[in-house]
Amino acid sequence: MNITCSGCGKKYRIDDSKIPLSGKVVMKCPGCGNRMEITAPDSANGMNTAQDMASDSGSYTSPGSEGMETGMQDKNDHSENTGSASPGSASAQTSMLEDDDSGLEFFEPGTKTALVFCPDYEAMKQLQEKLKEKEYEVRQVSSAGEVQARFRYHVYDLIVLYQSGPEPEDRLQEILNWINNMGMDVRRQILVIHISINGNRFDTMQAFSLGVDTCLSPLDIANFPDILDKVNNEREARYMVFNECLARVRDEVT
Repeated sequence: MNITCSGCGKKYRIDDSKIPLSGKVVMKCPGCGNRMEITAPDSANGMNTAQDMASDSGSYTSPGSEGMETGMQDKNDHSENTGSASPGSASAQTSMLEDDDSGLEFFEPGTKTALVFCPDYEAMKQLQEKLKEKEYEVRQVSSAGEVQARFRYHVYDLIVLYQSGPEPEDRLQEILNWINNMGMDVRRQILVIHISINGNRFDTMQAFSLGVDTCLSPLDIANFPDILDKVNNEREARYMVFNECLARVRDEVT
């Protein structure tokens, strides 16, 4: 369902399955705080509507709307959310992509940044802890759309992809496909690590087949800071000539 906030004009896309079939939900626009009443697609009137409500009517919520509103708020406040929400939480389940500034966030120069896709709650907590030891600003993502939205405004230094099962789930595969379609000048600025039960850091063909820089096992997370340093050094050595040539071309162009 596509809706537009009349308060600020921002457009949102919401999964129809998140709206109760019984009637309506209330959501708050992350951009301006305007509250809108949304009618389910197959409700009595048969139409998708977003009726504005007074911004001071926060006491009204219809059954099933709390999760919707929370999920939208979490999406907007992603700059403060370190990704600790469990996979079953509203922020993990709500599918909402803001057309204009989803993922808008700016970091101080020199800040180390990381995006993490990890459906496993305990593994995500462990990854956050290890990355914070290395002073990374960590942001959790759950889809290729979120990754793309965040890369509109910032090139992240590190992407960590955690595979829960023996094969990549659809969301993970979509992220891998998006990464593999990046321009080479951007892609080589990013360290991409894939973690799975069959991951082997010393199997370069495994990493090559996935289009990532290295593959790890979940057991490697305990030593993640040390492994991260080694893998970063290897990547810098591998792309040193490429980066030097690229810098020279940019100097000549400018």
